[in-house]
Amino acid sequence: MAESAAEALALAAEEQDLVHSELQALLPGLSGPRRQAYEALAAGVARGQVPAAALPLLEQVVVLALRTGRARQVYRAEGERVLTGLLRRLPCGQALQRSLHEVNQALQTLRGQPLLGIQLGMRTLGHFTVTIETPAATLTLALQPQEVRVESLSVGSG
Repeated sequence: MAESAAEALALAAEEQDLVHSELQALLPGLSGPRRQAYEALAAGVARGQVPAAALPLLEQVVVLALRTGRARQVYRAEGERVLTGLLRRLPCGQALQRSLHEVNQALQTLRGQPLLGIQLGMRTLGHFTVTIETPAATLTLALQPQEVRVESLSVGSG
């Protein structure tokens, strides 16, 4: 069954170039089925259309380049900007955007209220919480490497 264009992700020329470069750096270290999967991704990148089935691999390539700082180091701020824009169009980036929207909505609950307390906590390495307390609400945000989310919001507790 052929994949429809709606299921594929179209890449802009800049995105193609950057992802192609990242794949060229990555492929020599891979072998077997893993290499074949990334070679299939590279073929989609070369066509400018990444099939839906290859999007998780594309996410891994983009996240690796951004998280390690390689994007900025090798491609400068502009390359980092392009890859960040691509990340926002991928499923993991879209989920992060939804999460950020939810957090911002919860923060609006606190708007204009006096701050009674704010505390940063650590669950484990890379997993933090921020608790903000006002007379009308207490909001706890969870901050993790790839996620920011509302952990709890209690309104009218004060």
